[in-house]
Amino acid sequence: MGIKPADIEELKITGAEEGAEIIRGILSGKQAGQRKDIVVINAAAAIIAGNLADDFEAAIKKADESVSSGEAMKCLEKLIEVSNG
Repeated sequence: MGIKPADIEELKITGAEEGAEIIRGILSGKQAGQRKDIVVINAAAAIIAGNLADDFEAAIKKADESVSSGEAMKCLEKLIEVSNG
């Protein structure tokens, strides 16, 4: 499915601020690589659990499209808005 095993050294971060920056980069479609792959795999699992795709391959495609297009970032921004409301 085009996802390679991740190198643990490539995934390490130094703290919450860096982690938040990385997540924003991934969800806005500006960052690719192993970190994005992990986000896509987890999102695909949620898509499967929510019965929004028939198989894992379709779920990965939906998740990748959402992340790459920036739609996932819009969802995060909405969640932040609602939770701070």
